[in-house]
Amino acid sequence: MNEEQRKALPPFNTKIAPFYEETLDQLKGWREPNHAYVLLETNERKLVGGNVILGHGLMTLNVQNRPQLGSKLRYYVISKRYRILHYAKFPTANDVIPANRKQVQLHSGYDGRNPWEDLANEVQQMMNINPNWKQEKSALEEKLTALEAKLKKANDGDKEQPEAKATKRV
Repeated sequence: MNEEQRKALPPFNTKIAPFYEETLDQLKGWREPNHAYVLLETNERKLVGGNVILGHGLMTLNVQNRPQLGSKLRYYVISKRYRILHYAKFPTANDVIPANRKQVQLHSGYDGRNPWEDLANEVQQMMNINPNWKQEKSALEEKLTALEAKLKKANDGDKEQPEAKATKRV
């Protein structure tokens, strides 16, 4: 598949929409892996014409055999400011694929908890972004401008009042 054919395809539908057009372009023609994964939107430094510019890309974190990657995922999200766009295919105890069921049995501890469920909960918490944040931001900015205008009017009103002259008391 050449570049023109890839760009003609629709982008992969992620659980959270990407912020950047560059990432959206990379999601066109992107194929989902066959293993459990977390898809991240990354910040990258690219060398273009001798200049370093900030760009954005995709990174897939394979969690099929390693459900304990929560700390690494927190590092990427908190320290490196990557965004989680999508996650899928986490093994379950009643999975249709026998190898996934066996992995859950292997990795579940003495209490029988599925570690991928814990990882999925952690990923969902990191993905918990308000989808209406732009509308809320604009409403808060309008409220801020109204309060600033009110404060300016109150400050201008104080300047218009003449100051009381100090009287001498004897």
